[in-house]
Amino acid sequence: MTCLVKICGITNLADAQAAIHAGADLLGFIFVETSPRHISPRAANQIIETLPQSTKTVGVFQNEVLGVVNDVAMQLRLDYVQLHGHEQLDYCDQVSAPIVKVLSLDCDDSSFEQFKINCDIYSEDVEFILVDRPKSALEPAEQWLQSAVKFLKTQNMHRPPLMFAGGLNCDNIRYVMDELSPFGIDCASGIESSPGVKDHDKLKRFVEAIKGERVT
Repeated sequence: MTCLVKICGITNLADAQAAIHAGADLLGFIFVETSPRHISPRAANQIIETLPQSTKTVGVFQNEVLGVVNDVAMQLRLDYVQLHGHEQLDYCDQVSAPIVKVLSLDCDDSSFEQFKINCDIYSEDVEFILVDRPKSALEPAEQWLQSAVKFLKTQNMHRPPLMFAGGLNCDNIRYVMDELSPFGIDCASGIESSPGVKDHDKLKRFVEAIKGERVT
């Protein structure tokens, strides 16, 4: 199975083109104003209009007004809407594009159980579940990564398909691939030179490590 690669936090055309050239399957545009990788729908559309029609795009929202989400999804012809907040099932049912639902995973027994419950709750309404490290996590990123991978490896969950994020970079992505073989990988900050600006060499090496193919 080929792992899907989503490069998130695209803020400029050069980074979008570099991600496509490297072999990314999905480009993420963050429409959350508090994010350092925030981009306006208008600026995102200017980038998307120049990309190959085969490029798959994801709009990232967090507790946004439903009408705004659907308007942006329609105007930009987004392939997916990623929901990064506390959006409930009735909200998801009214989103006009396929959904990527983000579920944070604290590495303790109660969080593990709640994660499995949430996966069941959203399984019929979303295209993918994106597993991410919570911003409130107390343990170091690498410790969280190992605990999360160990937990997910034991679950053998296939529906909905899981994408994995949280502290990923060129140094640890092979560990995740070898241990977890995830359906998809999502990365933003781990391949940047500064927030919202991708390091194209890191981006290329990151995708190569997942795809197993060198990019020239």
